[in-house]
Amino acid sequence: FRRVLFRSGSLNIREQASEDSAIIGSLYAGSGAEILANYGEWCLICSGEVTGYVKTEFLAVGESADYLASVYGVPGD
Repeated sequence: FRRVLFRSGSLNIREQASEDSAIIGSLYAGSGAEILANYGEWCLICSGEVTGYVKTEFLAVGESADYLASVYGVPGD
């Protein structure tokens, strides 16, 4: 599934599904990412060459993701 970050600023991509885990990358407003697994509060995502965990609440899905992709110019699947 393709998802798009919906808020301004950036979102940390973490090594493990924990706020105490090491930050291994970032997503920025409008960035696209593929969700590999959804664990409720956390999703395992792949964005570019980085695979890690982000908080699910910060990801847009469905029509919201489609709209943001059109605004930011991020191609969907």
